[in-house]
Amino acid sequence: MTEPIHVHALSIFLGLTKVKGIGFKTMRDLGGPIGIAERLETGHLFPLVSSLAGIEESALRDFVRQEGRRLLRQLRLNRIAIVTRQDDLYPLPFRLLPEESQPLWLFYRGNPELVQRPSIAVVGTRDPSKEGEFLTRYAAYAVKEFDLPLVSGLALGVDGLAHETALNAAISNISILGTGILRPYPARNGWLAEAIVDNGGLLISEYFPEADPAAEQFVWRNRLQAALAACVVATQWNKSSGTAHTIRFAKSFGRPSINLVPNGLLQPLDHGKADHLFEVPSQHARFMDCMHRSISNWPHGKLALQPSLFG
Repeated sequence: MTEPIHVHALSIFLGLTKVKGIGFKTMRDLGGPIGIAERLETGHLFPLVSSLAGIEESALRDFVRQEGRRLLRQLRLNRIAIVTRQDDLYPLPFRLLPEESQPLWLFYRGNPELVQRPSIAVVGTRDPSKEGEFLTRYAAYAVKEFDLPLVSGLALGVDGLAHETALNAAISNISILGTGILRPYPARNGWLAEAIVDNGGLLISEYFPEADPAAEQFVWRNRLQAALAACVVATQWNKSSGTAHTIRFAKSFGRPSINLVPNGLLQPLDHGKADHLFEVPSQHARFMDCMHRSISNWPHGKLALQPSLFG
């Protein structure tokens, strides 16, 4: 493993996340924590950022150092780690992504060992029907049979129900956030984020620690759900939903996607289409076999390039 990034460089990286005009894309262009550390060594960082942000250099230095120290204290208080591609705890499936799609940094809160194992994503609509709720619980309990972590996104509806069912069934949870690690969203699921960590699970975010919700963040986040999991079980969703992005990412990464339907029922016409469809519980064995084959394949797959929504 490469020498860890010095805490001073991490503090500067954190401080820069609070500078107006330095957004997610610009920070990626700067190389994230690794690039920040390299530019600090050469003395090029603050002149460059001063030019980009239109802020006088000495004022910029003072602001960045102050905000960096504040955020570093916050992360330590909440036992949040910063992980880069130099670290052993960086997920192997993310290393297999094209460079343009790899996260340059991740914030972890909870048990980082979970990302070193296969997992199964359970995702879907924010407004599930009774049938959708049944299928979500069914899928979560199917994950338990493999003794693997369940991946979802903390949203209302299917995501939250999947996480909650996993907690009740003593299944490890991994929640990949579309907001900052210090801003779990929605706020009403803040208790769920705490419960996930308290029960041995993991929260992950690639966004700035105090980043508020934005639509494009959730879509780009979905690639990480699809890449990390061995397969994606989408219990209820329509063709134009956010889950559709997760399914498209899964397909391009060579990750199977699975739809479920209760015995004897038909899916609505606007329901999204996955690679596989199983009636449950009558086709439970086929459903389990499909997931087993996916797990056996993990973490390899096509992992094809996806265009960034941030330009």
